[in-house]
Amino acid sequence: MYHYWGFGLNIASELEFPELLPALFDHEDVTITIGDIPEEFLKLNTTPKDFEFLINDQEYFLDIKNVCKYYVKGGKKISIEPYPGIESRNARIFLLATIMAVVLLQRGSMPLHASGIIKDNKLILFTGDSGAGKSTTLAYLVSKGYRIFTDDVCVLQTDPVNEQIIQGIASYPMLKLWDDAILKLENDSFSDKSFRVKPELDKYGYFFHDTFLKEPFPIDKIFILKKSTGINKVSSKKLSGIEAFQQLEKQAYRKYLITNQVLRTLHFKAISILSRNAAIIQISRPVNGTIEQLIETMETLF
Repeated sequence: MYHYWGFGLNIASELEFPELLPALFDHEDVTITIGDIPEEFLKLNTTPKDFEFLINDQEYFLDIKNVCKYYVKGGKKISIEPYPGIESRNARIFLLATIMAVVLLQRGSMPLHASGIIKDNKLILFTGDSGAGKSTTLAYLVSKGYRIFTDDVCVLQTDPVNEQIIQGIASYPMLKLWDDAILKLENDSFSDKSFRVKPELDKYGYFFHDTFLKEPFPIDKIFILKKSTGINKVSSKKLSGIEAFQQLEKQAYRKYLITNQVLRTLHFKAISILSRNAAIIQISRPVNGTIEQLIETMETLF
């Protein structure tokens, strides 16, 4: 077994994960095994769709056709069965995304679709719809000397001392960038393209194991990134009340997995506390605007 830390959890795995942080521990929170999927799920093959999933409160089954079958139980057990000839990183990428979201939700934790940095011992997050520029913004800030915290997923946790404070926990120490974003950054720190996230994608991973932070941090600010037509400069707007809640609520990671009342209540509570106690700032930029213009505006609000 390999031993890792990720998403706030001790993970024991039969599959090697270069993306995760190696760890030492006596007790695992999650176990990943190859095979061992219940027979009734393995027999499911009713349609030729690209994927099939079944879900209930304690079990989840996902079949990514010609990639891998995944089974999750009770937030503690993950079983995988890759299709013949598939590269392990293709199996890992879905496990580090949808499957870990399932694990977190089964354990009562809320994953937020966000990247983030640490400034003055507080957590600043960037969220927004796919393509809004979360990872590119993160990479640019890191190149300016800010400390990276997480890319793509932040796990929300209530402070054990003060339940009116929501903390963020990092997912794992890898930043993912598309090739066009790397070209725009023009930074030697991101010139190495030796680790493709998936063999068929022009998207590359950059590790930060040595500086990865495992401890939770209070969430100070959340920037909601938007690309807008009809504007010619970057603008900012502080959100509050129902508007802040509505914008944050959209950013739940794999929101379609929130399927029962218990999870809906947990989600509502976490987003409500965040929208009241963190600064929620919407940043709108022109579709053809530069990342430099975006960062310049954001830094004045840090």
